[in-house]
Amino acid sequence: MDDVLISIYTSFVSVLCTGACETFARLSVIFLYYRLFSIKRWMGWSLKIVASLSITSLLVLIIVSIFHCKPIAAAFDASIHGECLDSQLAFLLYELSNLVLDLVVAFLPVRVIWRLHLPLRERLGVCGIFLTGSL
Repeated sequence: MDDVLISIYTSFVSVLCTGACETFARLSVIFLYYRLFSIKRWMGWSLKIVASLSITSLLVLIIVSIFHCKPIAAAFDASIHGECLDSQLAFLLYELSNLVLDLVVAFLPVRVIWRLHLPLRERLGVCGIFLTGSL
């Protein structure tokens, strides 16, 4: 197999594995938050929406990774001439959406925690624990 082709397949698999790992890590935090905070109706809906957006984002990454060239074979065979999207821009947009979703997941429980009947110092400590855990 040609070295360039191996490099293309490796980068393709790397992008897909990275996207899947990021999405499943975020989903695990979302499921934890759902178990802890779903008593609040708005929190349950917010977590469902963020989970749906995370899964949709992963599916878009998969589709764009597969179909970013027309014809599809042009992505894997340099002898075939075709039109390709800028894959670096697509991956950058995907990572930007990941950043936004991660920030949303990190700050969702702050509103619930802030309304607890605890002293200010304890509320700040609990918020700090949740925000540290989202790193």
